[in-house]
Formats: sequence, structure tokens, C-alpha cells
Amino acid sequence: MIVASVIYPKFADKRFDLDYYVNVHMPMVRTLWKDMGMGNARVLHGMADVGGGEPTVEVMCLVEFESVEALDRALKAHGAQILGDVPNFTDIEPTLQVNAVAL
Repeated sequence: MIVASVIYPKFADKRFDLDYYVNVHMPMVRTLWKDMGMGNARVLHGMADVGGGEPTVEVMCLVEFESVEALDRALKAHGAQILGDVPNFTDIEPTLQVNAVAL
């Protein structure tokens, strides 16, 4: 299993519509990728840093896939549609990363 992380850093002058992301974007992602090897997807909304200060991350999404190959197939099939939806909820460029589950 692998986990793809999509991290949206927090910026005071950028927008992020969490309601749209949770209620429109992520259901679309689940619908398109559920039969392509995608497992669980978790959306984490930054509340504060450990000391109670402002968070450095607006949202982090962790999407599980059975393999890198399954993720690649899903991206090839529906990546353009999913990425095309990003301007509907944010003007932040995310950091994307593929992660091996070590524990």
C-alpha cells in the first residue's frame, strides 16, 4: 500500500474553500477512483501549530492506493478532471508526494 499526500500550505493572502473541498471535490475523487485501487482518503484541516500558533498547512489530504501502479492508472484516467477542479476551491498550489507506508 502507498499513500499519496496532497498538502496545501497556509497563506494569509490565499483562499481555500473547505466546504467545497469536502462536499464536492473529495466526493468526485472518491467516485472516480474508488474502483481504481483507491482505499481510504482522509482530509486533515490545520488548526494550530503545537504551540497554539497559526498552522502552516491549510489542508492535507492522505489518499491510500494499493500500489504506485494503481495511482498512476487513476491519475492517467481522471487526473486532468480532478486537477481541473482545483481552481474551484483554492488558488494555492499543493505539494504532491507519494509515500511508502513504513509502519
